[in-house]
Amino acid sequence: MIENVKGKVLLIFVVLAVSAAFLVLGRVRPDLGIQLGLDLQGGQRFVYRLEFDEAQVRDEDPGQLQRQTLEIIRDRIDPDGVKEPVLVPLGSNRIAIEIPGVDELQGAEANATLAESFPEGGDGSEALVLTGVAGVFPAAGGEIAVGTETVRYSEAIATKATVDGATADAVRLVVAANGRGYQGTPRAAHEPGESVRLVSTNYVQNKIENLGQLSFDIMVRNEVDLQGSGTDLAAERAKLDAWLAVHSQAVSLREFNELPPTVDPSDPNALAGPSPWIRWVPEKKRLDESGRVADTRTLADRAQPLLRLENIPEYSAKNWNWTGRRLLRAFPSRDQRGLPAIGFEWQSRYASAFGAFTKAFKGYQMAIVLNEQIESAPSLDEPIYASGIIRSGSVPYRPEEVDEMVTVLRTGSLVVRPVLESKESVGPTLGTEYVRLGWISGLVGLLLVLAYMWWYYRRLGFFSVISLVANMFIVMGALSFLNATLTLPGIAGLVLTIGMAVDANILIFDRIREERDNGRNIKQAAKNGFEKAAVAIVDSNLTTLITALVLYNFGTGPVKGFAVTLAIGILASMFAALVLTRVLVHFALERGVKEFKMGTWLVEANYKWMKNRRAAYAGSATAIVAGLALFVFVFLSDPGRIIGIDFLSGAETQVRTEQATTKEAMEELTAKSSNPIVQGTVFRAVASSARSGGYTEFRATAKISSTDSEEQDSLVRNFSDALVRTLAPVLQKGPVDIDPRQPDGSVSLRIYFEAAHPVDEVTSRLADRTPLTDIACEQDPNRPNVFAVTGRVPENIDAGTLQQKIDTAFGSGNDSAGQSFKLT
Repeated sequence: MIENVKGKVLLIFVVLAVSAAFLVLGRVRPDLGIQLGLDLQGGQRFVYRLEFDEAQVRDEDPGQLQRQTLEIIRDRIDPDGVKEPVLVPLGSNRIAIEIPGVDELQGAEANATLAESFPEGGDGSEALVLTGVAGVFPAAGGEIAVGTETVRYSEAIATKATVDGATADAVRLVVAANGRGYQGTPRAAHEPGESVRLVSTNYVQNKIENLGQLSFDIMVRNEVDLQGSGTDLAAERAKLDAWLAVHSQAVSLREFNELPPTVDPSDPNALAGPSPWIRWVPEKKRLDESGRVADTRTLADRAQPLLRLENIPEYSAKNWNWTGRRLLRAFPSRDQRGLPAIGFEWQSRYASAFGAFTKAFKGYQMAIVLNEQIESAPSLDEPIYASGIIRSGSVPYRPEEVDEMVTVLRTGSLVVRPVLESKESVGPTLGTEYVRLGWISGLVGLLLVLAYMWWYYRRLGFFSVISLVANMFIVMGALSFLNATLTLPGIAGLVLTIGMAVDANILIFDRIREERDNGRNIKQAAKNGFEKAAVAIVDSNLTTLITALVLYNFGTGPVKGFAVTLAIGILASMFAALVLTRVLVHFALERGVKEFKMGTWLVEANYKWMKNRRAAYAGSATAIVAGLALFVFVFLSDPGRIIGIDFLSGAETQVRTEQATTKEAMEELTAKSSNPIVQGTVFRAVASSARSGGYTEFRATAKISSTDSEEQDSLVRNFSDALVRTLAPVLQKGPVDIDPRQPDGSVSLRIYFEAAHPVDEVTSRLADRTPLTDIACEQDPNRPNVFAVTGRVPENIDAGTLQQKIDTAFGSGNDSAGQSFKLT
């Protein structure tokens, strides 16, 4: 029945083997494998503040820039639309990004030993020196664990250290601003010999925070280039050195380049910036072969002057402002040495102008500047027109570096600088019971479909079961390759895909039955059945595939992800039905099967559909009109009932409970509220607050449906007040909760801090700054930020006065670990 059956069998084996390989690799490689969505397992939440006060965006529309920033970041972290991130604006200058199941290490593992003491305090220029390094600490920064403290570092530099009198290879990790005691961990002093472990590569943060600002600039060659500017290179270098002497901890020259070129001579502290003809940009630090920084040059040593052609009269009218916005595309490539590089191509209308630009500066070095650092500076020996490459320095780019830079350049540059405000792990949006029932319903639906096919079509039904299981296997393998995220609706979608794939098998089997009814022998009937059904199967699936391609090309985010999944399902179902099922039928016939029995009760049924068509028309029209009318009525009266928060505004707040509880328990309380907004509140646990019995911190989100800004602000305030009243029985007390004073002067109280502090320091501050005496202070073992205090107070001190004294005592200052004494 099949020509070249061995080739078909080999094809099936290869497709299934590749799918299996991706599923297996997904267990060990973070860039492969299927992730569970935010609704099933939670993930990481990042909150960023957008720097709208920078010079280049002061006159821009903040709302438009906020939306543009969200879209660019979405394209970076989810280019195929299959990861299901959640990106929302918060107010007018902040954004929140939630990413399902982030693997913090992304397959990287590194351990080392502290070579030098690392004090508890710091002067803002701290660094750790590590020896005995196993693995690679990313040069671009990451997070490490030293004892109980988490430290965020900004770069890893290869160096040497003396250990037991001998010189050994070492790595110097430069601590990032506010990197000590990261994510609320206690700061502490660390001694040589302590173990250091990489806990996060910050790969998601790097994608988000990468500005992606690309430009092609001409490096100043000599004094001749500045003739007519009223200055010279020596004077410009002197201004830079003066600024660096004051800003010794600077990591970029952006702030210096924004200074005016001249200052008031009467102000002794004023610093001048560069001439309008130039700007200073540092060369990127060189890396060694292991990916660590091996460049000991200072920022001043690496700084290079670049021409600002728009301010030079000779070139100002030529519009030679070459930025990433003029690129048509960026792609992975190879340089002349065969090493990884980034290829780029200009939009066609700029190709000839770029050729003229490079011809005019023949013999100069063209600096390729990415994110305020010079990636490379090739010499312009001949004109460059439509395309070119960005190549590495002495150490080749790693393929993953090329891929990341290509992604950033494709998605565009961020006009606004995002500054990380907070990062935390969040729990799933759905409770465990919802998830359990979702899995059960999906499994039951799948089994019912398979059982029905087997029962009705007998042997052919068994073949369809094998085909459908293989179909699902192929789809899962493809999703694993894409590192896709599976949500509960996604599980339902997979079951629906299987149900739709059944249709192809039914078409084939019924064509075979019809051919047998027409007198064909079993082999001819099978052959004709597949050939006749194939036309209808390909036709119907091709139209759906075209729809998927349109959605992928013009859609964004989840729409693009839906298109990818839809296309995969279509191709997999066609392969399973037209190739795998046909091979199974072929081998059954080769073994001597004489007949394919199947049910006929649907075939023999004689329903007079056309006779009742008028009633069907009327019923369908009534149902359609009624459905549309109901939708419009509900949408106009209360859009929050049927429109998701993606399309509406919303309110969000974080609450803390006195005792550990569950998401389900919190939602049971809000369901009893008379406020409809509070009733629909969705809670998500903050993973770091996990305790025995549940969590103590939750993020509450509610839909607010109002187009009027004043009304919306009022609804948000009412929501917060109503939520607090509803949850009052379980919410954390504080910040200071004082029990009534006893006749003997003793008093008991609880103090709630935002972070944990040493018990002796809390006790000392209470003794020095409040009227409490005979103080006994205990730290809650389950909640180290909560302290139970007993003591005595004079008779003339009431609860209100005592609370005021405690508020004042902890109103400012930090503990010895640098944690703020802030009450919550």
